[in-house]
Amino acid sequence: MTAAAMVAPMTAAARVKMSISRGAGAEQIACGWLTAGGVRIKQQNFHCRFGEIDIIAEHGDTLCFIEVRYRKTRAYGDAAESVTQTKRRRLAQTARHYLMRHPAEYRRPCRFDIIAMHGNMAAPEIDWHQNAFSMDDV
Repeated sequence: MTAAAMVAPMTAAARVKMSISRGAGAEQIACGWLTAGGVRIKQQNFHCRFGEIDIIAEHGDTLCFIEVRYRKTRAYGDAAESVTQTKRRRLAQTARHYLMRHPAEYRRPCRFDIIAMHGNMAAPEIDWHQNAFSMDDV
């Protein structure tokens, strides 16, 4: 029996754990990249019953709700393309909930951004899609 045949296949639970770990790493890289570009991070991983927003930040006067996506390759499409209409709707509902819980933020200009990362996690290619969609789109 070869060494490759002796390696047990990865379980579904192990794949999920690895994906969550990779996602958390991508979010940390995105926060560092945004901060270096002058963006102020207000909160990470805001959760409510509607869903989760990876990063809530201030870019100038604008409050940004940011979704972070990572793909090792573009073989199956761009990371930004993986933010489906359903996901956009959940992000919008979650943002509304955030604004209701933070009334001081309610009147500020807001936008939805996507940080798409590709390649090696040690030095990924980062694309920042500002105003990727709006409340009217969902």
